[in-house]
Amino acid sequence: MRLRTAYPNQEIVSLPTNVGVPAGFNEGVLWALKHGYKYVFLLNNDTLLAPDMLSEILTFQTNQVNCGMVMPKVLFYPEREETTHRRAVWSDGGYYRKFPPGFIQKDNRKNIDFEHPRKIEFAPACGILVPISTFEEVGLFDPGYFFFFEDWDFSIRTRKAGLDIWCVPNAILWHKVSKSTKKNDALYWYTLGESMLRFYRRHYPVLSSFFQVSYRILRDLFLNGMLKHWKPYFRGIFSGLQSELGDYPEIAEKLSLHNGKATE
Repeated sequence: MRLRTAYPNQEIVSLPTNVGVPAGFNEGVLWALKHGYKYVFLLNNDTLLAPDMLSEILTFQTNQVNCGMVMPKVLFYPEREETTHRRAVWSDGGYYRKFPPGFIQKDNRKNIDFEHPRKIEFAPACGILVPISTFEEVGLFDPGYFFFFEDWDFSIRTRKAGLDIWCVPNAILWHKVSKSTKKNDALYWYTLGESMLRFYRRHYPVLSSFFQVSYRILRDLFLNGMLKHWKPYFRGIFSGLQSELGDYPEIAEKLSLHNGKATE
């Protein structure tokens, strides 16, 4: 593997198959816990980090009380404008918009101070620092998602546990948005539909879910001109509608299973 060749002194946890983003995150969290780490930095492979990004968010995290996770300011890659311009920002904290309903990745509402650390509703998981204590409190990521919505799901659970989510704008990360997921249009749209249904079933009553999902379908396929992808999209929606939700994986249970495998 290229990574093993490039970093021969680093331990690399590899999985035999592609288990999806949240299940992969969970494996890394369990490894960090077994090795005594207090924090985990979750990172997508289509990102670049500023040299001081980790030190900025770690310093902020360790000086906060009740902090469930911290994200940097995420900019588009390659840079579109000066890093101080809002057009350069992919996300520095998302929020839920009631009308029209939707989860907004980039907050452009007025009267918000984007230049200083602030509490946010949702943190995209392309790059987030999470204390192990947060996973002990709310559980691991839901492996029922393959990708999409797993970070929104985790953000909701974090805030429901009474923990805060922060964005630190002095910490900079660049994101090569959807470089991997857009390589396979059918998989992209199938997974989007499946994850969307799973998410709304998890967190919203039936009637609210119906109206929000209906608007999302209208927006994605018709308003955004993506009607040609309706077949994989609806296959994913029906899969997400029929799949079992189950409980969120608890860190202690998963750790015991890992330890059992290690002693076999």
